[in-house]
Amino acid sequence: MLGVAYLFVEIGTMSKLKKLYLDFETYYDSIVNLTKITTVEYVHHEKFKVWGVGVKLEDEQTQWIPGEECADFFAEINWDEIALFCHNTLFDAYILTQYYGHYPHTYYDTAAMARGMNPNESSSLKNVSKRLFPNNQEMRKGEELINAKGIVDLPPDIEEEISKYCIQDVDLTYAIFNKLIGNYPIQECKLIDLTVRMFVEPKILLDKELLTKHQEETKARTEKLIKDSGLTREVLASQVKFAEHLTSLGLEIPKKKSARTGNMIPAFSKSDIGYIQFCNKHPEYKHIWEAREAVKSRIEETRAQRMISATNPDGTFSVPLRYYAAHTGRFGGFDKLNLQNLPRNSVLRNALQAPDGQYLYVADLSNIEARMLAWLAKEADL
Repeated sequence: MLGVAYLFVEIGTMSKLKKLYLDFETYYDSIVNLTKITTVEYVHHEKFKVWGVGVKLEDEQTQWIPGEECADFFAEINWDEIALFCHNTLFDAYILTQYYGHYPHTYYDTAAMARGMNPNESSSLKNVSKRLFPNNQEMRKGEELINAKGIVDLPPDIEEEISKYCIQDVDLTYAIFNKLIGNYPIQECKLIDLTVRMFVEPKILLDKELLTKHQEETKARTEKLIKDSGLTREVLASQVKFAEHLTSLGLEIPKKKSARTGNMIPAFSKSDIGYIQFCNKHPEYKHIWEAREAVKSRIEETRAQRMISATNPDGTFSVPLRYYAAHTGRFGGFDKLNLQNLPRNSVLRNALQAPDGQYLYVADLSNIEARMLAWLAKEADL
């Protein structure tokens, strides 16, 4: 608790904030769920429904608020004085801001904090609870949610199960935060807040018309290359069938040793030296090489569609960054999107735009790992 007090005093105005722990329970089925569609698509889906929410204000007892009462409950809260705590805040805070229209002062995410403290371990609520409270069987995540799958209106008995399940999740979030915060750097908490804010309070705009046109042009170009190759998409995409076709042409297939099995396998990656030399050696089949690359490398087409699907109804684009995605501390993408490796000078980059009166600055941190390592080692010459 000393760590909590220290944090709020250190950040100044936050010493006056009230801590609110929150967890939404929402409708899902085999199609409408976060493994099949993005968070933005899910929350704005016609089937989306809030079953209820678990909330804990400060150290008060956690309570369950049924879905039909959530709007009135939230309207009574002064969100300017609230610090919000969730486990995977990108999801819960997105519902709070984009579905209900309420914006807390500050965001915390215990899943993000867990990744920072144990980068090589799972950050799921289930596994974090086991890791932090190994000898306390009461500190375990329930499994009752599966009983509500596909049910739009929860019957009383299942809602009671889900409410208890939700309350347990909120209590675990509360306990995890208090367990981690004592040793968590203040600047990292600010970084978590910023990361969440970029997703749940989006400012960047997305030019959907530009992306749609680019997607259609890319698809048309790929189809033309496939037609010109004389082969089918199936043959061009398959390692085995592509190798069989090249063999039928009397060509000697380039090989490489598999890092997984140690066996010799076809070297068909566009970065394989053997494949590059092979293509250069047979320029008469350039139409096949180009079609193969177009079929296997669909980054422009697929990312364009994902970005379009992840655009908010008001035209803004929620930046999908995952704090401490790797053990090095670097960010990663989520919702099958990563804005950190968009191709240079691509339409994908140009589709991201700043609001009127503002600028969007793009920085490419060339060789950043080597430069940071040299800085840490005090090797100024490097």
